[in-house]
Amino acid sequence: MTADAAELFAVEQVGPLRFRAPTHAFGTPAVFGGQLFGLALLAASGTFDGGRCRSITGSIVRAGVAGTPIELEVARLRDGSVQRVRRVDVRQAGRGLVATCVVSTGTSDQPIVGWSPVTDPARLGEQPAEPGPSPFRDRWKMHAFDFAHPTGARYHPAWVRARVSLPQTADAALDQALVAFVSDLGIVLAAPEPGTLRDVMPATSEHVVWFHAPVAAGEWVHVDIDEVRRTDGSALVLASLHRADGELAASVAQGVALRRRR
Repeated sequence: MTADAAELFAVEQVGPLRFRAPTHAFGTPAVFGGQLFGLALLAASGTFDGGRCRSITGSIVRAGVAGTPIELEVARLRDGSVQRVRRVDVRQAGRGLVATCVVSTGTSDQPIVGWSPVTDPARLGEQPAEPGPSPFRDRWKMHAFDFAHPTGARYHPAWVRARVSLPQTADAALDQALVAFVSDLGIVLAAPEPGTLRDVMPATSEHVVWFHAPVAAGEWVHVDIDEVRRTDGSALVLASLHRADGELAASVAQGVALRRRR
Protein backbone atom coordinates (compact mmCIF):
# COMPACT_ATOMS: atom_id res chain seq x y z
CA MET A 1 0.00 0.00 0.00
CA THR A 2 1.34 3.41 -0.96
CA ALA A 3 2.47 5.75 1.80
CA ASP A 4 2.50 8.85 -0.43
CA ALA A 5 -0.92 10.35 -1.17
CA ALA A 6 0.28 11.84 -4.46
CA GLU A 7 0.73 8.30 -5.82
CA LEU A 8 -3.03 7.76 -5.54
CA PHE A 9 -3.51 10.26 -8.37
CA ALA A 10 -1.10 9.10 -11.05
CA VAL A 11 -3.21 10.12 -14.05
CA GLU A 12 -1.78 9.31 -17.49
CA GLN A 13 -3.06 11.15 -20.57
CA VAL A 14 -3.54 8.67 -23.44
CA GLY A 15 -5.39 10.94 -25.87
CA PRO A 16 -6.51 14.57 -26.29
CA LEU A 17 -9.43 14.03 -23.88
CA ARG A 18 -8.72 10.52 -22.61
CA PHE A 19 -6.88 9.49 -19.45
CA ARG A 20 -6.00 6.32 -17.57
CA ALA A 21 -5.23 5.82 -13.88
CA PRO A 22 -4.65 3.00 -11.39
CA THR A 23 -6.93 2.45 -8.40
CA HIS A 24 -6.00 1.25 -4.93
CA ALA A 25 -7.57 -1.07 -2.37
CA PHE A 26 -8.56 0.38 1.01
CA GLY A 27 -9.75 -2.61 3.01
CA THR A 28 -12.72 -3.43 0.75
CA PRO A 29 -13.04 -4.96 -2.76
CA ALA A 30 -14.63 -1.77 -4.14
CA VAL A 31 -12.83 1.33 -5.41
CA PHE A 32 -13.04 4.16 -2.87
CA GLY A 33 -15.35 6.87 -4.24
CA GLY A 34 -13.09 9.69 -3.04
CA GLN A 35 -10.31 8.38 -5.27
CA LEU A 36 -12.64 8.26 -8.28
CA PHE A 37 -13.72 11.88 -7.76
CA GLY A 38 -10.16 13.05 -7.23
CA LEU A 39 -9.02 11.32 -10.42
CA ALA A 40 -11.95 12.80 -12.36
CA LEU A 41 -11.00 16.26 -11.10
CA LEU A 42 -7.40 15.79 -12.24
CA ALA A 43 -8.47 14.50 -15.65
CA ALA A 44 -10.72 17.52 -16.16
CA SER A 45 -7.96 19.84 -14.95
CA GLY A 46 -5.73 18.43 -17.68
CA THR A 47 -8.02 20.11 -20.25
CA PHE A 48 -7.98 23.53 -18.56
CA ASP A 49 -5.43 26.25 -19.21
CA GLY A 50 -5.22 27.42 -15.61
CA GLY A 51 -8.08 28.07 -13.23
CA ARG A 52 -9.11 26.46 -9.96
CA CYS A 53 -11.91 23.93 -9.60
CA ARG A 54 -15.06 25.39 -8.03
CA SER A 55 -17.11 22.22 -7.68
CA ILE A 56 -17.40 18.59 -8.67
CA THR A 57 -20.55 16.49 -8.72
CA GLY A 58 -21.21 12.93 -9.77
CA SER A 59 -23.52 9.95 -9.48
CA ILE A 60 -22.17 6.50 -8.65
CA VAL A 61 -23.59 3.94 -11.08
CA ARG A 62 -21.82 0.82 -9.79
CA ALA A 63 -18.91 -0.11 -7.59
CA GLY A 64 -15.56 -0.56 -9.29
CA VAL A 65 -12.97 -3.23 -8.50
CA ALA A 66 -10.14 -1.88 -6.36
CA GLY A 67 -6.70 -2.41 -7.86
CA THR A 68 -8.00 -2.42 -11.45
CA PRO A 69 -7.19 0.63 -13.67
CA ILE A 70 -9.92 3.00 -14.81
CA GLU A 71 -10.39 5.03 -17.98
CA LEU A 72 -11.57 8.64 -17.90
CA GLU A 73 -12.98 10.46 -20.93
CA VAL A 74 -13.51 14.21 -20.74
CA ALA A 75 -16.13 16.15 -22.73
CA ARG A 76 -16.02 19.94 -23.02
CA LEU A 77 -19.47 21.26 -22.10
CA ARG A 78 -18.60 24.96 -21.84
CA ASP A 79 -15.62 27.25 -22.25
CA GLY A 80 -16.94 30.64 -21.20
CA SER A 81 -15.23 33.83 -20.10
CA VAL A 82 -15.86 33.19 -16.38
CA GLN A 83 -16.72 29.49 -16.20
CA ARG A 84 -15.60 26.26 -17.81
CA VAL A 85 -17.47 22.98 -17.40
CA ARG A 86 -16.37 19.43 -18.16
CA ARG A 87 -18.16 16.07 -18.03
CA VAL A 88 -15.96 13.13 -17.07
CA ASP A 89 -17.09 9.57 -17.83
CA VAL A 90 -15.32 7.08 -15.55
CA ARG A 91 -15.17 3.49 -16.78
CA GLN A 92 -13.51 0.26 -15.78
CA ALA A 93 -13.20 -2.62 -18.25
CA GLY A 94 -15.80 -0.88 -20.41
CA ARG A 95 -18.37 -0.54 -17.63
CA GLY A 96 -19.44 2.88 -16.37
CA LEU A 97 -18.69 3.61 -12.71
CA VAL A 98 -19.51 7.30 -12.37
CA ALA A 99 -22.15 8.98 -14.53
CA THR A 100 -22.44 12.71 -15.17
CA CYS A 101 -19.34 13.61 -13.18
CA VAL A 102 -19.19 17.37 -13.84
CA VAL A 103 -16.27 19.57 -12.93
CA SER A 104 -16.74 23.34 -12.94
CA THR A 105 -13.88 25.79 -12.78
CA GLY A 106 -13.23 29.49 -12.94
CA THR A 107 -10.78 31.09 -15.36
CA SER A 108 -8.39 32.42 -12.72
CA ASP A 109 -5.65 30.54 -10.88
CA GLN A 110 -6.35 32.64 -7.79
CA PRO A 111 -8.82 31.32 -5.18
CA ILE A 112 -11.80 33.48 -4.31
CA VAL A 113 -11.02 35.13 -0.99
CA GLY A 114 -12.96 37.16 1.52
CA TRP A 115 -16.33 35.43 1.19
CA SER A 116 -16.01 31.98 2.75
CA PRO A 117 -17.26 31.70 6.34
CA VAL A 118 -14.68 31.54 9.11
CA THR A 119 -15.25 29.31 12.14
CA ASP A 120 -13.65 30.02 15.50
CA PRO A 121 -10.66 27.64 15.49
CA ALA A 122 -11.40 26.86 19.15
CA ARG A 123 -14.64 25.15 18.04
CA LEU A 124 -12.63 22.75 15.89
CA GLY A 125 -10.32 21.81 18.72
CA GLU A 126 -6.56 22.08 18.73
CA GLN A 127 -4.73 21.00 15.59
CA PRO A 128 -3.08 17.68 16.42
CA ALA A 129 0.66 17.61 17.00
CA GLU A 130 0.82 13.92 16.13
CA PRO A 131 -1.53 11.45 14.40
CA GLY A 132 -3.46 8.95 16.46
CA PRO A 133 -5.34 5.67 15.99
CA SER A 134 -8.20 5.74 13.50
CA PRO A 135 -10.38 3.17 11.73
CA PHE A 136 -9.61 4.94 8.46
CA ARG A 137 -5.99 3.91 8.87
CA ASP A 138 -6.30 0.71 10.90
CA ARG A 139 -9.30 -0.88 9.18
CA TRP A 140 -9.33 0.72 5.73
CA LYS A 141 -5.53 0.83 5.36
CA MET A 142 -5.32 4.46 4.28
CA HIS A 143 -1.61 4.67 5.06
CA ALA A 144 -1.07 7.71 2.82
CA PHE A 145 -2.92 9.88 5.36
CA ASP A 146 -2.55 10.83 9.02
CA PHE A 147 -5.66 10.93 11.24
CA ALA A 148 -6.61 12.22 14.67
CA HIS A 149 -9.99 12.09 16.42
CA PRO A 150 -9.80 14.79 19.10
CA THR A 151 -13.08 14.00 20.85
CA GLY A 152 -12.60 10.26 20.86
CA ALA A 153 -15.32 9.83 18.22
CA ARG A 154 -15.03 6.72 16.09
CA TYR A 155 -15.28 8.45 12.71
CA HIS A 156 -16.20 12.14 12.99
CA PRO A 157 -15.05 14.69 13.74
CA ALA A 158 -11.59 13.91 12.39
CA TRP A 159 -8.42 15.74 11.53
CA VAL A 160 -6.87 14.46 8.30
CA ARG A 161 -3.50 15.20 6.70
CA ALA A 162 -2.18 13.82 3.42
CA ARG A 163 1.32 12.39 3.47
CA VAL A 164 3.11 13.80 0.44
CA SER A 165 6.73 14.08 -0.58
CA LEU A 166 5.99 16.94 -2.99
CA PRO A 167 6.38 20.60 -1.94
CA GLN A 168 3.12 21.97 -0.52
CA THR A 169 2.71 24.43 -3.40
CA ALA A 170 3.61 21.95 -6.13
CA ASP A 171 0.22 21.45 -7.80
CA ALA A 172 -3.08 23.21 -7.07
CA ALA A 173 -5.04 20.53 -8.96
CA LEU A 174 -3.45 17.79 -6.83
CA ASP A 175 -4.28 19.77 -3.69
CA GLN A 176 -7.93 19.85 -4.73
CA ALA A 177 -7.90 16.15 -5.70
CA LEU A 178 -6.71 15.36 -2.18
CA VAL A 179 -9.57 17.44 -0.74
CA ALA A 180 -12.00 15.51 -2.97
CA PHE A 181 -10.59 12.26 -1.56
CA VAL A 182 -10.93 13.44 2.04
CA SER A 183 -14.47 14.72 1.37
CA ASP A 184 -15.67 11.10 1.08
CA LEU A 185 -14.05 9.75 4.26
CA GLY A 186 -16.75 7.88 6.16
CA ILE A 187 -19.51 10.33 5.20
CA VAL A 188 -21.69 7.42 4.11
CA LEU A 189 -21.47 5.88 7.60
CA ALA A 190 -23.43 8.79 9.09
CA ALA A 191 -26.47 8.04 6.91
CA PRO A 192 -28.16 5.16 8.81
CA GLU A 193 -30.04 5.77 12.03
CA PRO A 194 -27.68 5.52 15.03
CA GLY A 195 -27.24 1.91 16.13
CA THR A 196 -28.55 0.37 12.88
CA LEU A 197 -25.30 0.06 10.89
CA ARG A 198 -25.21 -3.71 11.54
CA ASP A 199 -28.58 -4.07 9.79
CA VAL A 200 -28.31 -1.41 7.09
CA MET A 201 -25.80 -1.20 4.24
CA PRO A 202 -25.30 2.43 3.12
CA ALA A 203 -24.03 3.09 -0.40
CA THR A 204 -23.15 6.45 -1.95
CA SER A 205 -25.44 7.41 -4.83
CA GLU A 206 -24.44 11.06 -5.40
CA HIS A 207 -21.53 13.16 -4.19
CA VAL A 208 -21.03 16.92 -4.51
CA VAL A 209 -18.11 19.04 -3.31
CA TRP A 210 -17.88 22.83 -3.41
CA PHE A 211 -14.35 24.15 -2.98
CA HIS A 212 -13.92 27.38 -1.00
CA ALA A 213 -10.54 28.15 0.58
CA PRO A 214 -7.46 26.29 -0.71
CA VAL A 215 -5.83 23.52 1.33
CA ALA A 216 -2.19 22.72 0.62
CA ALA A 217 -1.11 19.09 0.43
CA GLY A 218 0.32 18.10 3.79
CA GLU A 219 -1.90 20.54 5.73
CA TRP A 220 -4.28 19.31 8.45
CA VAL A 221 -7.99 19.62 7.59
CA HIS A 222 -10.93 19.14 9.97
CA VAL A 223 -13.82 16.97 8.70
CA ASP A 224 -17.20 16.84 10.43
CA ILE A 225 -20.83 15.93 9.76
CA ASP A 226 -23.19 18.92 9.82
CA GLU A 227 -26.62 17.39 9.21
CA VAL A 228 -28.32 14.17 8.15
CA ARG A 229 -31.76 14.03 6.51
CA ARG A 230 -33.34 10.59 6.17
CA THR A 231 -36.29 9.41 4.12
CA ASP A 232 -37.51 5.94 3.30
CA GLY A 233 -34.55 4.08 1.82
CA SER A 234 -32.22 7.05 1.39
CA ALA A 235 -30.44 9.84 3.21
CA LEU A 236 -28.72 13.16 2.54
CA VAL A 237 -25.55 13.85 4.53
CA LEU A 238 -24.07 17.35 4.72
CA ALA A 239 -20.47 17.75 5.85
CA SER A 240 -17.81 20.43 5.99
CA LEU A 241 -14.03 20.62 5.80
CA HIS A 242 -12.22 23.41 7.66
CA ARG A 243 -8.60 24.46 7.74
CA ALA A 244 -6.89 24.80 11.12
CA ASP A 245 -7.31 28.61 10.94
CA GLY A 246 -11.11 28.17 10.84
CA GLU A 247 -11.53 28.93 7.13
CA LEU A 248 -14.16 26.82 5.39
CA ALA A 249 -12.26 24.74 2.83
CA ALA A 250 -15.08 22.71 1.28
CA SER A 251 -18.77 21.90 1.62
CA VAL A 252 -20.00 18.37 0.93
CA ALA A 253 -23.42 16.90 0.13
CA GLN A 254 -23.75 13.15 -0.26
CA GLY A 255 -26.79 11.17 -1.29
CA VAL A 256 -26.89 7.67 0.24
CA ALA A 257 -29.00 4.64 -0.58
CA LEU A 258 -29.91 2.57 2.49
CA ARG A 259 -30.37 -1.16 1.95
CA ARG A 260 -31.16 -3.89 4.44
CA ARG A 261 -28.30 -6.34 4.89
CA ARG A 262 -29.14 -9.90 3.95
